[in-house]
Amino acid sequence: MKTEYGLILEMCRDRTDIEVQLDKDELRKLDWADALWFMSLNKIDCMFARKTINGMSWSEINKIVARDLRCKYLATHYRNSLVYRRIIPEIVQIFESLSVDFAMSKGVVHASRLYGSIGERYFGDIDLMVRKKDLKRIKEAFVLAGYTSGEYSFSKGVILEATPEAVKFYEMTTHQTFPFSKVFDDPVTDFIEIDLNFGLGPDRNMKDAGLTDRLLARRTMIQCGDAAFPGLSREDLVLHCCLEIFRDTTAVFHIKDQDDLKLYQFVELSRMIANWAGELDWPYMTSTATEFGLDKPVYYALYYCGQVFPDIGPLTEEFLRSIEPEDKSYLNQYGAENKQGAEWEMPFIERIFNKDRYELIRQTVETGDFGAFKKREDFASKNFQPK
Repeated sequence: MKTEYGLILEMCRDRTDIEVQLDKDELRKLDWADALWFMSLNKIDCMFARKTINGMSWSEINKIVARDLRCKYLATHYRNSLVYRRIIPEIVQIFESLSVDFAMSKGVVHASRLYGSIGERYFGDIDLMVRKKDLKRIKEAFVLAGYTSGEYSFSKGVILEATPEAVKFYEMTTHQTFPFSKVFDDPVTDFIEIDLNFGLGPDRNMKDAGLTDRLLARRTMIQCGDAAFPGLSREDLVLHCCLEIFRDTTAVFHIKDQDDLKLYQFVELSRMIANWAGELDWPYMTSTATEFGLDKPVYYALYYCGQVFPDIGPLTEEFLRSIEPEDKSYLNQYGAENKQGAEWEMPFIERIFNKDRYELIRQTVETGDFGAFKKREDFASKNFQPK
């Protein structure tokens, strides 16, 4: 493993809210171009900036690198503060006016609960869990609030509205709506993007019916500064994180887009386990994973989390034994969106630091039976507008 990656892992494995002291001689020798690429792609550059740079002198790190990392951390802190201060209350008000249940999940929750500062975790969108039966009213409310179902164009500074075909296809294949976006008049925050999740699919082995109701029934209030909002319970945040890891890591279209094996997801999962293990309702997690067919994805995520962060603890190991599948061959496969997966030839821990994992599987994908991926690629080329 390259020195850069070893130091990054060391920083990620430290769960305390203190500055991490890295070896000064090693720091001077770092390939910062490679390190910055990896940290940015894995959303851990702001965490690195806050937990390391403050404790270093200018002689220990390239001045330009230190300045740029520090600027990104400060910009992320500013942007996230704005979201909690202005956007979250607006969202809460929309749902209160509809008398509709919802719960926040993923980045907007994790930034406030798992990091020493909200500036350490950039979240590109705001994820909301809702019931499918409420979607029509929720969509109408967001449109009235100035949001558009579409993507922000960085070159044009506007929201490009998605086609009806794209919206339908997106919901069918992701179990969430096409992002609702709104241009925001702020020097740091160009736009706001909201994802409405109405299921945790689309893995074919999962049973979504009733799961969303259960998650919303167990939601809890979360406080971040002056912002108060409903979020998934701790147990459900763990399960949701596991499902995201499995889906992102094994889906070919994520692998092709270099959006598959993201270290920050494992950082967050390991912190949830480390911080909450003694308080988690493990029997609930076991029964929910088993009842709704989440056992394989959850086992997958925690199994590999244990490879990246070995000290997952006895409670997690006991939980893994309770949901351990008989056939574990899927652990080394990609192509979860297809009926039949294919085997990786590179070990997991090495794949984390590989710069282009799609090149490892390109020939197999292009010549093999990956119909779901190819159908998605064909549809995207015809229906999604360039930004």
